[in-house]
Amino acid sequence: DERPAVRHLERTLQLVGDDPVLLARLAAILADSDDPAVRNAGRALELAERAAAATARREPMVLNILAVAQAGAGRFTEAAGTAAEAVPLARARGAEALVVELERRADAYRTRAAVVH
Repeated sequence: DERPAVRHLERTLQLVGDDPVLLARLAAILADSDDPAVRNAGRALELAERAAAATARREPMVLNILAVAQAGAGRFTEAAGTAAEAVPLARARGAEALVVELERRADAYRTRAAVVH
């Protein structure tokens, strides 16, 4: 059950403000939860956008979470662009597993966007 974690992260954010790690963690849970009572695409997108802004869009994992949140909100073209934006950042850090994941996501989001449009 992810609900206690969501409540804890929400309370912590109220206390500490826009901490990018907390924002991204909460966004990831809300964007990707299997529990419909927890999943909240709009809130996930808001939090992920704040995390990306707080890191000046320089953290590939935060951009990965933003892409997931964008896709969860049905914004596949943006999600593909965000995932692609994160690839060189992840590559520069030597995070090859993340590069592979981001490239896979970008392709999947592009395909989904083409189907939707």
